[in-house]
Amino acid sequence: GGGPYLKTGIEYLIAQSKVSTSVFYQKLSTRASVAGHSQGGFAATQATTMDSNVVAEVCVEGGGIPKAGVATLCLTGNASADAGPNSAINSVNATVIQQTYPGTTGPAFLADWDGGDHETTPTLGGYASGNPGTIQFIRLMTAWDRCYLAGDGNACKLFKGGSSCGICKDPGWAQLASKNL
Repeated sequence: GGGPYLKTGIEYLIAQSKVSTSVFYQKLSTRASVAGHSQGGFAATQATTMDSNVVAEVCVEGGGIPKAGVATLCLTGNASADAGPNSAINSVNATVIQQTYPGTTGPAFLADWDGGDHETTPTLGGYASGNPGTIQFIRLMTAWDRCYLAGDGNACKLFKGGSSCGICKDPGWAQLASKNL
């Protein structure tokens, strides 16, 4: 998919929030978040530049440069069990680490799961098998949107606080980084 599809979906839901016969009537904010994995991650980043309602994004092993000021969570993994300081080189999609995260101007957090792959860690397959990286990805994606769409201070604590952030205490990460939080 591409950013235009996400933009169309956001516009549709915002319009439905104004239709008295819709199940979404007066239930939706105009503040939106987009998310995607791989090609969908590129589409989510593209959608940040296409719709002024987008205030947050979760880019999972995708890429591109998000719109200025958009709160961006970058999730990736590395196929190497010991990536260490070379995690950007060994990343499943190095674009997330080398382009998307550095290109953000709004609040941003980068989480690189040690040993994470492209097909299992960020997908239902990882959830079904109890993959700990998958569980962490789901946790962070949910908290990111709770933080930036709902103003949930407890969710924000997972990302804020520099090296003492909530997620920073959890094992399994090859690399964690934050800026503008």
